[in-house]
Amino acid sequence: MDGGTTSKRRVGAPGEGESSGKRQNATMGMDALDCPVCFHPLRPPIYQECPSAPCFCPASSCSFAGPTDALLEHSASQHKWPCTTINYSEDVELCLEPGLHFLRTKDREIFLLNVALEPYGHAISVVCIQPKAINSKFKCRMSYGSFLTNYYQRSVYKIRSSSLSDGLPKGYNLILPKDEIADDGKGTLLTFSIDDPNPKVKVREPICLKPTPERPNCYLVVT
Repeated sequence: MDGGTTSKRRVGAPGEGESSGKRQNATMGMDALDCPVCFHPLRPPIYQECPSAPCFCPASSCSFAGPTDALLEHSASQHKWPCTTINYSEDVELCLEPGLHFLRTKDREIFLLNVALEPYGHAISVVCIQPKAINSKFKCRMSYGSFLTNYYQRSVYKIRSSSLSDGLPKGYNLILPKDEIADDGKGTLLTFSIDDPNPKVKVREPICLKPTPERPNCYLVVT
């Protein structure tokens, strides 16, 4: 590499047709064993996803690529897209405005809410931004209701994952008809939540009721 030092490893191998007493020497730059994404040396197991593998900016005219934390910072500073920190299994109300809205959990998972204004109404989708598209472990709940139009809609589905290398995923998860959307003065709000992928199981201790004089042999256990 220009302007830097490169360590070398010498590798000895028997030459073809030669006795074991003669060897050929070959040199190999140690940087050949570095990750091509983050440039850190590879270490076993090497056939796994690099934690610094890039995700891509969803803007079609932007070529930014980087880790999820860097992507989030880029989105806020360069594109001014809002970001909301949420807790699993807790409802949050988001303004139903066309555009992109980033969502971040405390365990550093990043989601992207996309609201598109179509001729038939608002089309909404959510994607989990990950370096490698895998079967998502997340499930999302979205709902919208209006007393003015007496309309309510709710959707539950598994969230797709993507690095956004090909842009925003096609298709939508929730479509709100334009004739059913009304502003009651507080803004049009969408209720949104993501289920906890690792919920804690609550164990309730049984309540034992002692027998009464009227029923000396009766035991009741309530859980």
